[in-house]
Amino acid sequence: MRGFIPQGSTVFGGGLVLKMRSLKRNKRELWYALYEGEMPIYKTDKDGNIVYMDVDDEQVPIETGEFQSVYSIPKKFKANTSAGRGYSQNEVFGISADFTRSISTTDMSNPIDEFSLIWDRKPKVLEDETAEPTDAVYRVSGRPARGLTSIVIPIKAIARNNANG
Repeated sequence: MRGFIPQGSTVFGGGLVLKMRSLKRNKRELWYALYEGEMPIYKTDKDGNIVYMDVDDEQVPIETGEFQSVYSIPKKFKANTSAGRGYSQNEVFGISADFTRSISTTDMSNPIDEFSLIWDRKPKVLEDETAEPTDAVYRVSGRPARGLTSIVIPIKAIARNNANG
C-alpha cells in the first residue's frame, strides 16, 4: 500500500508522516507546571531562619543576590508521548532540536510553553502547593509546535544524580 496516508495524519516535507490522531487508549497521565517568574533567595542563619536588617526603622530581609524559579501549581492532563527521539520527530522541531521525547495532544487549550516543567508521576509540591522544580522529570526543550488541530511538545529528560535521588 505504497503512498497510503492514514486518516488524521499530517504530511511533512520529504513525505514523512506524523500521525496526529489522539486515541484515548494511547494517552497517559502527565502533570505540567508553568513558569511564573523568579523570587529572590534570602540569607538565613544556621537554623534556617531569614536574616533581617534595619532600613529606616523597618525590618528588611537580606537578599543573597541569587534567585530561584517559581512555578505554578501542577495540573494533570492526558496526552500521547513518543517512545523516544526519532528522525520524523526531528523534522517537526528542526534538525538541531535537543529533546528526549515528544508529547502530542489535540487539546488546543493546553497552555504548556517552552518554560514549563513536566512529570510522568505525581509531582512533589512546596508548602504553598506550587511545583517543586527540582522534582521535575522533564523540561520543555523548545517552543511547542501548534497546528490547526494538535500540539506537539518537545521534552528533555532532566539528568539526575543517582546519589541524591
